[in-house]
Amino acid sequence: MNELDAIEARAQRQLDGMTVNRDAMARDVLKLTRALRRLAQEVRKPAASASTKTSQEDFLRDLFGW
Repeated sequence: MNELDAIEARAQRQLDGMTVNRDAMARDVLKLTRALRRLAQEVRKPAASASTKTSQEDFLRDLFGW
């Protein structure tokens, strides 16, 4: 199971009323918000070359295991 799947499963367990580690949930939220901010910064940068798309794909692959 990759990291994104684990985060999603933990959130679903919480919504289903099961007990989950709240510290882990908080770390998940912080990790995702920081990743989204970094991605938003990358998207706002003007495209300097074709390698920009590759770096964004590498970023997503590293973060989510895609």
